[in-house]
Amino acid sequence: MARDEAPINLRTPGLESAPRWWALASYVVLAVAALSIAAGFGFFAGMAVRAGPVLVTTPPPAAAAPVSAYVAGEVATPGVYTLPAGARVHEFVTAAGGLSPAADALSINMAGKVTDGQRIVVRAVPPRAAAPGAASTTDRPAAPGPVNLNAASEQDLAALPRIGPVTAAAIVKWREENGGFDSVDELLKVRGIGQATLDALRPYLTAP
Repeated sequence: MARDEAPINLRTPGLESAPRWWALASYVVLAVAALSIAAGFGFFAGMAVRAGPVLVTTPPPAAAAPVSAYVAGEVATPGVYTLPAGARVHEFVTAAGGLSPAADALSINMAGKVTDGQRIVVRAVPPRAAAPGAASTTDRPAAPGPVNLNAASEQDLAALPRIGPVTAAAIVKWREENGGFDSVDELLKVRGIGQATLDALRPYLTAP
């Protein structure tokens, strides 16, 4: 009877356990890569948090300087006035006491913006042209002598050039309240009389 023969092992030693080592190594590599990615993300995220937002501040604009202008001509009180930046011509005229009765409001642009150092001149209403056939000034009698400011009536004053009933009444009122005029130049203290009106009246007036 034949002896039992041992089975033949056809497997190569070491090859059976090779797939397990490769799988384990792959897991280790993946785990290390995952940890590296997580650590890198945390690092950059921490830098972003530490850096914080960049704030840019803009300083507020400086306040505009006020403007000064000289208001002259047919205004109540000519002079230099200072108003906030952006003020208009009509505001400076109001600051100067308003227009005189002889002022020509169309001679200036009331809505114009005033610049620093500007000169605002309000002109008088130009004399009306004589109607056709009317006598010329050369045919009229010579004007009477100078009128005394402290003795003239309202009618006498109203007959003078560039003086109407309203301004004549204002002259008489000022004279009564202040005890008379010491000079013709004091007419500038009467509301409604500007430098241009005074210059036009000077040849027709006297005062002690």
